[in-house]
Amino acid sequence: MQKEYKDFLEQNVVLKKSFFENILQADNSYLIASYNLFKKFSENIEIPLPLDIRSIYYINYRENIKNEYQNNKDRYQELVNFFDNPLSLQSDKLALLLSKYDEFKNFYTIPLQQNSECKETLEDLYIEPLFSVFENNLVSIKEDDHFNKFHLYSEKKTIHDFFSEYFLKGNKNNKLKENYDMAFVLGQPGQGKTSFCYKLIHDYLESHSDLPPVPIIFLKIRELVAKDFINNPFEEIGRRFHFMDFNEDEFILIIDGLDEAYMSGGITDSDLRNLYERLKKRVNKKIKIVLTSRFNYLNTGDSCLDGTLILQLNELTDKQIINYCSNFKKFHPENLLINKIELIIGNEQYRHIRELLRQAVLIYFIAISNIDIDERDSKTKIYDKIFDSLAQRSWDSNGQLDYFNSRIKSDVNLYKRYLKEYIRNIAFEIYQSPKLFITVKKLLELESTKLFVKRCFQKDLFSSEEQLQEISKYLLISFYFQQTNKSSSETALEFFHNSLWEYLTAEFFWEENKKILLQKDEYEELKTICKEDYFVFLNKIVGNKAFGSISSISQNLIEIIEVEDNDIKREVYEQSKDCFYELLKVDFLLEFQYKKDGLTAIEKSQQLFNVFWSFIHECCVNCQELSFVFFDENLNYLFDNSGGFLIFERLFNTVIAESSMNSKIFVDSYLYNVLFDSGICVFDISHSYFVNICFKNIYLTRSLIQDNDFENIVFEECQIKELVSFADNDFRDIKMNNVEILDKSWYNEFIKHNNFDKPFEENHKIETRIEENHNKEKVKKFYIVYEE
Repeated sequence: MQKEYKDFLEQNVVLKKSFFENILQADNSYLIASYNLFKKFSENIEIPLPLDIRSIYYINYRENIKNEYQNNKDRYQELVNFFDNPLSLQSDKLALLLSKYDEFKNFYTIPLQQNSECKETLEDLYIEPLFSVFENNLVSIKEDDHFNKFHLYSEKKTIHDFFSEYFLKGNKNNKLKENYDMAFVLGQPGQGKTSFCYKLIHDYLESHSDLPPVPIIFLKIRELVAKDFINNPFEEIGRRFHFMDFNEDEFILIIDGLDEAYMSGGITDSDLRNLYERLKKRVNKKIKIVLTSRFNYLNTGDSCLDGTLILQLNELTDKQIINYCSNFKKFHPENLLINKIELIIGNEQYRHIRELLRQAVLIYFIAISNIDIDERDSKTKIYDKIFDSLAQRSWDSNGQLDYFNSRIKSDVNLYKRYLKEYIRNIAFEIYQSPKLFITVKKLLELESTKLFVKRCFQKDLFSSEEQLQEISKYLLISFYFQQTNKSSSETALEFFHNSLWEYLTAEFFWEENKKILLQKDEYEELKTICKEDYFVFLNKIVGNKAFGSISSISQNLIEIIEVEDNDIKREVYEQSKDCFYELLKVDFLLEFQYKKDGLTAIEKSQQLFNVFWSFIHECCVNCQELSFVFFDENLNYLFDNSGGFLIFERLFNTVIAESSMNSKIFVDSYLYNVLFDSGICVFDISHSYFVNICFKNIYLTRSLIQDNDFENIVFEECQIKELVSFADNDFRDIKMNNVEILDKSWYNEFIKHNNFDKPFEENHKIETRIEENHNKEKVKKFYIVYEE
């Protein structure tokens, strides 16, 4: 140690202009070495140091320099004359930056469950994910892998290896076309995009002892005003990092949750494209940018993303799932999931469970709630078990407190029902809010809060707002919520993870829909629901949000309805179908106020349809006796207005009658038990699965139908005319009868370029008929006919 101190003190120290004028860009190697010696000496003499000692040491160093200068200005007059710059401003800048660094690192190192006995941190559990690269970024692609848009970077190198070795250092990677300075990291909900940011920042700062040569800053989109950020991204960020010079400084900018700008409402695809352009065309090219987002909010083929690196987080492998569980076991050795994970990974009966566990957040939810997983459990059933377990835990902790009334104290199941309904209401409030959080003040103003308090707590509690504030901590399960300081003046609450409130919002939609439709009168018979009452409910559900803007909510809704009791689904269908057709006649708009709604009349009409259609259509999926009929005047509601794509890419038990279907597109779609009855059709169908489909009396023209799976398909009394191509389709059980085609060569090309479960010619032949055309002229026509 003595020699180390001697060498350290005898070295020459060079102070450059940045030391006085821009501390964020200065060479701090001397300071880092000083701290390392101090820490080593403290450890040798067994002096315990606080966790934030490094920041304290650095700040004290600058303060001592500032005081030395202040008290002995005459000694440093030559420096002042040379640089003409005081030290205090630079010390303040360093203190602010170090404070931010501590905040950033805490995301990774503080316990995941605060106010809980659980002590594990993200650092304890995190598994570094593998990743894939977008095809346009790669120098070359394997010959047998051209059908994929994203390609595995390495079977060993993780995304953190890539960033630490290449992107953050600006090193060129031979696999990539360019040396990119802007990167998107994409992932599914719950796949670890935010955790990736926390780990990336923590490791970068640790590798440079909290004083990296290039500063790093981090922010979450949800903390910004989305519209302001999109219009002036660097000006908006600059308000939060005013000690940085966004025009001149070199730094790394990490922006998490770009999709949340869209989810919060009021943002369009065009707005996002404008944001990408502004970020890419920034004046200061010394800024490296990393953004995270869900897949649905980034069109990878958009030209505005040219010259941008696009990466995809891969799902956890079986081995990584086991490693995560091993990390968790250190804190919870008797956990039910952890002790069953080998069986789940190795047994095919648990395959669907294994697929759910490929997202680390769901492993954590299941493990922390300590529920037993059955091989028959669906995702919906697992969420129900998680809630039940946590509600029981809340009851065990709080159920006998004096605040609770005697009825609740004696009935834990009643408490669970009230609590879940209440948390669903909070989730819906957060969904409808322009921010993805809720202040405690707003929470206590909710009617659902007042109802929950009335149901569960003693009456004298209502007389004191202070008491209501005091018990607010008992209203919530800490696992579901965490405190956040998103509002400068008020304490706010946000869900522990977005996937929680998204699932609970979908559940709120469905439970409230059942509540209004399945009301009974005094004779226990279902009430008739008028369109006016149902519109009020539907209008509340839609609010000012585009239902499809958060795809996980619509997907969760589908899964929730799928496992609902079939008798209940039939009742919901029967109760709502008349309202559906009546509202369809008036474009679903019984009332509209532009200033209040925040959507245009067309947008509101479409969103009301989308929600209603999700309810009623999903009730029909497993009930073939239920079906819908759409005619030409209202058919467009089934398709996205902007491009003619099928909504949700699925359609069951539907009749499309007397329609003029111009330029309708089915991509990655699933159609089951659908009848296309009469009309002119122009289709583009690709990568789709059609089962029990009948085309009857249709005129098909200018259509491309390729790379699909067709099962039990019937063409009856149809005309297949100009520019219709079937290619690379798989047909199982196809029947064509009285189908007019162009000529025999079309018939031969159809057989040649498609695949059939049995030779098409076995039951089909061509007939030549002489018929009159529209000019009363005799012409030869060709028909495909079916023979048993």
